[in-house]
Order: sequence, then C-alpha cells, then structure tokens
Amino acid sequence: MKKLTKIILGIVLIPVFPIVVLWGVGFVVPLFFFAVGLFMFFGCLEWFKVKRIIENTPTSKIRSLAMGIVEIAGSVILSKNNLIKSPFFQTSCAYYKYWIEGYDNRGKNRAWRIIAMGEHHTLFFLKDETGMVTVDPKGAIFNIEKYEVSTDSQLLQNPSPSVKSILDEKKLSYALLTDRYSQFRCTEQRIATGDKLYILGSAGKNPFVKQGEAQENVQGIMMQQGKNEKLYYISDSPEKKILQDIKRRLWTGLIIGGSLTVGLGYLIIRYVMFWLTR
Repeated sequence: MKKLTKIILGIVLIPVFPIVVLWGVGFVVPLFFFAVGLFMFFGCLEWFKVKRIIENTPTSKIRSLAMGIVEIAGSVILSKNNLIKSPFFQTSCAYYKYWIEGYDNRGKNRAWRIIAMGEHHTLFFLKDETGMVTVDPKGAIFNIEKYEVSTDSQLLQNPSPSVKSILDEKKLSYALLTDRYSQFRCTEQRIATGDKLYILGSAGKNPFVKQGEAQENVQGIMMQQGKNEKLYYISDSPEKKILQDIKRRLWTGLIIGGSLTVGLGYLIIRYVMFWLTR
C-alpha cells in the first residue's frame, strides 16, 4: 500500500505546479479528488489480492506448520516475559490501540475530535488443539473489532503512569484540553489472553530459539512478516466474516473510487481540451 501511495502521489503531484501556473488554483480541487478516486480504486486491487490469498490458503494446524505463507487460527496465550498493560484499563495484553477524543462544542461544527492515538505490541503465543507457536506481530495489519470505552475524565485528570507518558509524548495536559473540549472519550482495542485470532502471515525461523534446542519442529518457527511476502494480517474475526468485510470494502472502493476517477477524469480532460482550443 505504501508503494501504491507513492506512485499515485507521484503521478498526481508532479504536474500540480505547472497546472496551478497555467490554469489556476481552482483546477487543483478536481485533481485532488481524482487522486482520491485513483487511490481508492487501486487500493481495491490490493484488497482483492488479500481476498484471493485468504481464499486459496487452507488453515494449517500449528503442529504441522511449514515455512512460508500460512493461515492459522487459535487462542492467545501471553508471554510472561513480554507482558504489556493497556493504558486506560490496565489490562495485560499483547497488543493495544488507543484513541483519546474530545468533544469540541465551539461554533457550528460540534463533534468528537481525535486528540491522540497510538498502538503498541509485543510477542505472544497462539495455541490450537495441536500445539503452540510464537507470534511476532510487528508489521501486521490489525483488524480488531473488540473495544472498550470510558468517558471518565479522571483518566486524564489523574492519569496513570502510562496515560501520563502518552500526554507527555503528545505535549498535552488536562488543563489545556479542558480549555477546548467539554467531554472526553478514551477508547481501547486490545489482544488479551484467551482471545480467538485468525492470522495470515509468514512462518519463518524463530530467532529466540537456538538451532538444535527446539524439542518440536514448531518451537523453531515464528509467525512474522515475511522478507519477500509482506502480507501479514491479524484479526479477531473468523475467516468468513473477514472475507465478507473485504468484499464490502472492495465494492465500496470500486463504486466510489471508480466514479471519482472516471467522472473527474472526464471533466479534467474536457477542461484541458477547452483551454487548449480556446
């Protein structure tokens, strides 16, 4: 996706300066939405690739994992040596993502606005009925649907050390925030012990196990982002629901992105032809 973004930005932004000089700033607006349409349309091709890989990759039993792209499902077991605590609810977990939102009631555009957000992860184990494998979630696309929300302003007014570190990192304080926002909302997503996960990624060598020390083959394997195959997907939804969500995303991107690309592309061409022939 990053490579795709750079290509589309290059295609669209390189001619922006001469376009502004020749035809004015007003021409940049349709060009911007044309770029958005291109990004959505070609982004669908990436998700179509993910969909095909999921459909064509059978779910493996952990005990019989082989090196390469694999699909596994099981329950999370946290590593005692790699525990992290979620910032707001202080839950032991292997991954969390957080949002701090404030309700801005100034003026006409009253709405919840994101003040700060971030995520953190560590190693954990995934277990099925046949065995257990180490998972390094670095580089993964996370699709975690479970979340927990608190509107208790004490989380920010009297912050725990983890919340205080977030506020310090973002250079925020409760006093400054209350000048602008009337309410606060703190949201957390996390992966904790016992959570059911679906993982599509690369089974590679476990660097934390020395050669010859693994009592079973799977102990020498770790789920990770591959060096060549970058696709790495972790979700707390079953495979069937993941495919349904991807299909929905595909249709949305194709319809909206295709409409923006074709419609605005046609208008841009008409505008350029008019300018060249006037």
